[in-house]
Amino acid sequence: NRHFFAHAKSEIWQNPSNFFRAMGLIQALAFVECFAMKQSKLSIFAPLPDQRSKSFHIEVLACLNSQHTKNIFLQQIQINNNLPFNVIVSDDGWLRKSALLSSQMNDDIVKRLRNTGWQCHSFSEPEKEGEFITIQAFKNGRNIKIALLYCCDTCNKIYKELEKTCDYILYLGPPYKQSSYAQGVQKHVGPLNAWLVPN
Repeated sequence: NRHFFAHAKSEIWQNPSNFFRAMGLIQALAFVECFAMKQSKLSIFAPLPDQRSKSFHIEVLACLNSQHTKNIFLQQIQINNNLPFNVIVSDDGWLRKSALLSSQMNDDIVKRLRNTGWQCHSFSEPEKEGEFITIQAFKNGRNIKIALLYCCDTCNKIYKELEKTCDYILYLGPPYKQSSYAQGVQKHVGPLNAWLVPN
Protein backbone atom coordinates (compact mmCIF):
# COMPACT_ATOMS: atom_id res chain seq x y z
CA ASN A 1 0.00 0.00 0.00
CA ARG A 2 2.83 2.37 0.84
CA HIS A 3 4.44 1.67 -2.53
CA PHE A 4 1.22 2.33 -4.45
CA PHE A 5 0.54 5.49 -2.48
CA ALA A 6 4.05 6.87 -2.96
CA HIS A 7 3.96 6.34 -6.71
CA ALA A 8 0.28 7.25 -7.19
CA LYS A 9 -0.39 3.98 -8.99
CA SER A 10 -3.51 3.08 -7.07
CA GLU A 11 -6.79 4.64 -8.18
CA ILE A 12 -8.02 4.24 -4.60
CA TRP A 13 -5.63 6.95 -3.43
CA GLN A 14 -6.44 9.19 -6.39
CA ASN A 15 -10.00 9.55 -5.13
CA PRO A 16 -10.04 13.08 -3.61
CA SER A 17 -11.72 12.07 -0.34
CA ASN A 18 -9.39 9.10 0.20
CA PHE A 19 -6.36 11.20 -0.69
CA PHE A 20 -7.12 13.87 1.92
CA ARG A 21 -7.88 11.19 4.51
CA ALA A 22 -4.47 9.69 3.82
CA MET A 23 -2.78 13.09 4.16
CA GLY A 24 -4.56 13.65 7.46
CA LEU A 25 -3.41 10.24 8.67
CA ILE A 26 0.21 11.00 7.76
CA GLN A 27 0.03 14.33 9.60
CA ALA A 28 -1.47 12.60 12.64
CA LEU A 29 1.32 10.00 12.65
CA ALA A 30 3.94 12.75 12.46
CA PHE A 31 2.26 14.57 15.36
CA VAL A 32 2.23 11.42 17.52
CA GLU A 33 5.87 10.69 16.67
CA CYS A 34 6.90 14.08 18.09
CA PHE A 35 5.89 12.92 21.58
CA ALA A 36 6.16 9.15 21.34
CA MET A 37 9.86 8.99 20.41
CA LYS A 38 12.45 10.62 22.61
CA GLN A 39 14.96 11.17 19.84
CA SER A 40 12.46 12.37 17.26
CA LYS A 41 13.59 15.42 15.32
CA LEU A 42 10.13 16.21 14.02
CA SER A 43 8.41 19.41 15.09
CA ILE A 44 4.74 20.29 15.20
CA PHE A 45 5.62 23.88 14.30
CA ALA A 46 6.41 25.22 10.85
CA PRO A 47 10.13 25.85 10.32
CA LEU A 48 11.41 29.41 10.40
CA PRO A 49 11.80 30.92 6.93
CA ASP A 50 15.33 31.09 5.55
CA GLN A 51 17.09 31.20 2.18
CA ARG A 52 16.33 27.54 1.50
CA SER A 53 12.60 27.95 2.15
CA LYS A 54 12.54 31.06 -0.05
CA SER A 55 14.31 29.14 -2.82
CA PHE A 56 11.86 26.24 -2.47
CA HIS A 57 8.90 28.64 -2.60
CA ILE A 58 10.20 30.16 -5.85
CA GLU A 59 10.71 26.66 -7.25
CA VAL A 60 7.10 25.72 -6.44
CA LEU A 61 5.77 28.88 -8.10
CA ALA A 62 7.90 28.21 -11.19
CA CYS A 63 6.53 24.67 -11.43
CA LEU A 64 2.95 25.91 -11.09
CA ASN A 65 3.44 28.56 -13.78
CA SER A 66 5.08 26.13 -16.19
CA GLN A 67 2.31 23.58 -15.59
CA HIS A 68 -0.35 26.22 -16.25
CA THR A 69 1.38 27.32 -19.47
CA LYS A 70 1.71 23.71 -20.60
CA ASN A 71 -1.98 23.03 -19.97
CA ILE A 72 -3.08 26.08 -21.98
CA PHE A 73 -0.75 25.16 -24.86
CA LEU A 74 -1.91 21.54 -24.84
CA GLN A 75 -5.57 22.55 -24.71
CA GLN A 76 -5.16 24.78 -27.77
CA ILE A 77 -3.49 21.95 -29.70
CA GLN A 78 -6.35 19.61 -28.78
CA ILE A 79 -8.95 22.13 -29.95
CA ASN A 80 -7.16 22.95 -33.21
CA ASN A 81 -6.75 19.28 -34.08
CA ASN A 82 -10.09 18.01 -32.71
CA LEU A 83 -8.34 15.77 -30.20
CA PRO A 84 -10.05 14.51 -27.03
CA PHE A 85 -8.96 15.43 -23.53
CA ASN A 86 -7.38 12.48 -21.76
CA VAL A 87 -9.44 12.14 -18.59
CA ILE A 88 -7.65 11.05 -15.43
CA VAL A 89 -9.02 10.35 -11.98
CA SER A 90 -7.94 13.68 -10.51
CA ASP A 91 -8.81 15.86 -13.52
CA ASP A 92 -11.62 15.49 -16.06
CA GLY A 93 -10.63 18.72 -17.79
CA TRP A 94 -13.90 20.51 -17.07
CA LEU A 95 -12.42 23.41 -15.11
CA ARG A 96 -10.19 24.37 -18.03
CA LYS A 97 -12.95 23.81 -20.57
CA SER A 98 -15.46 25.94 -18.65
CA ALA A 99 -12.87 28.68 -18.16
CA LEU A 100 -12.14 28.74 -21.89
CA LEU A 101 -15.85 28.81 -22.78
CA SER A 102 -16.44 31.75 -20.44
CA SER A 103 -13.37 33.56 -21.73
CA GLN A 104 -14.31 33.14 -25.40
CA MET A 105 -17.89 34.19 -24.70
CA ASN A 106 -16.87 37.36 -22.85
CA ASP A 107 -13.85 38.34 -24.93
CA ASP A 108 -15.09 37.40 -28.39
CA ILE A 109 -18.85 36.93 -28.79
CA VAL A 110 -19.96 39.65 -26.35
CA LYS A 111 -17.46 42.11 -27.82
CA ARG A 112 -18.65 41.41 -31.38
CA LEU A 113 -22.30 41.80 -30.40
CA ARG A 114 -21.78 45.07 -28.54
CA ASN A 115 -19.69 46.51 -31.37
CA THR A 116 -22.66 46.01 -33.71
CA GLY A 117 -25.24 47.53 -31.38
CA TRP A 118 -26.62 44.42 -29.67
CA GLN A 119 -27.48 44.54 -25.96
CA CYS A 120 -26.35 41.32 -24.28
CA HIS A 121 -28.33 39.72 -21.48
CA SER A 122 -29.14 36.35 -19.89
CA PHE A 123 -25.54 35.16 -19.55
CA SER A 124 -25.51 31.49 -18.60
CA GLU A 125 -22.94 29.49 -16.68
CA PRO A 126 -21.01 26.83 -18.64
CA GLU A 127 -22.97 23.57 -18.77
CA LYS A 128 -20.91 20.46 -18.10
CA GLU A 129 -23.48 18.18 -19.76
CA GLY A 130 -22.81 19.00 -23.40
CA GLU A 131 -19.95 21.41 -22.63
CA PHE A 132 -21.53 24.66 -23.81
CA ILE A 133 -22.45 28.17 -22.71
CA THR A 134 -25.23 30.47 -23.93
CA ILE A 135 -26.04 34.15 -24.15
CA GLN A 136 -28.93 36.27 -25.46
CA ALA A 137 -28.84 39.63 -27.20
CA PHE A 138 -31.47 42.23 -28.10
CA LYS A 139 -31.55 44.83 -30.89
CA ASN A 140 -34.32 46.74 -32.69
CA GLY A 141 -37.08 44.57 -31.24
CA ARG A 142 -35.30 41.33 -32.14
CA ASN A 143 -33.93 38.86 -29.62
CA ILE A 144 -31.39 36.15 -30.48
CA LYS A 145 -29.81 33.37 -28.46
CA ILE A 146 -26.33 32.03 -29.13
CA ALA A 147 -24.75 28.80 -27.88
CA LEU A 148 -21.01 28.19 -27.84
CA LEU A 149 -19.88 24.56 -27.77
CA TYR A 150 -16.43 23.50 -26.63
CA CYS A 151 -15.90 21.51 -29.84
CA CYS A 152 -17.64 20.49 -33.03
CA ASP A 153 -17.72 16.78 -32.19
CA THR A 154 -20.55 17.08 -29.68
CA CYS A 155 -23.30 14.47 -29.72
CA ASN A 156 -26.28 15.10 -31.98
CA LYS A 157 -28.62 15.09 -28.98
CA ILE A 158 -27.02 18.27 -27.63
CA TYR A 159 -27.30 19.98 -31.01
CA LYS A 160 -30.98 19.05 -31.20
CA GLU A 161 -31.64 20.36 -27.68
CA LEU A 162 -29.88 23.66 -28.40
CA GLU A 163 -31.76 24.02 -31.68
CA LYS A 164 -35.01 24.33 -29.73
CA THR A 165 -33.98 27.58 -28.04
CA CYS A 166 -30.94 28.94 -29.92
CA ASP A 167 -30.65 30.83 -33.18
CA TYR A 168 -26.92 30.24 -33.59
CA ILE A 169 -24.87 27.23 -32.48
CA LEU A 170 -21.15 27.94 -32.60
CA TYR A 171 -18.14 25.89 -31.54
CA LEU A 172 -14.46 26.40 -30.81
CA GLY A 173 -11.85 25.10 -33.23
CA PRO A 174 -12.25 23.97 -36.85
CA PRO A 175 -15.14 21.92 -38.28
CA TYR A 176 -14.90 18.17 -37.74
CA LYS A 177 -17.58 15.98 -39.34
CA GLN A 178 -20.07 18.76 -38.69
CA SER A 179 -22.65 17.30 -41.07
CA SER A 180 -22.71 14.09 -39.00
CA TYR A 181 -22.73 15.59 -35.51
CA ALA A 182 -25.25 18.31 -36.40
CA GLN A 183 -27.34 16.13 -38.70
CA GLY A 184 -30.93 17.33 -38.98
CA VAL A 185 -30.27 20.66 -37.26
CA GLN A 186 -31.86 23.54 -39.18
CA LYS A 187 -30.40 26.45 -37.18
CA HIS A 188 -27.04 28.00 -38.03
CA VAL A 189 -24.13 25.77 -36.98
CA GLY A 190 -20.49 26.71 -37.54
CA PRO A 191 -17.10 27.59 -36.06
CA LEU A 192 -16.86 30.72 -33.94
CA ASN A 193 -14.06 32.18 -36.08
CA ALA A 194 -16.26 32.13 -39.20
CA TRP A 195 -19.39 33.57 -37.58
CA LEU A 196 -20.69 36.92 -38.79
CA VAL A 197 -22.77 38.90 -36.30
CA PRO A 198 -26.25 39.60 -37.73
CA ASN A 199 -27.20 43.22 -38.41
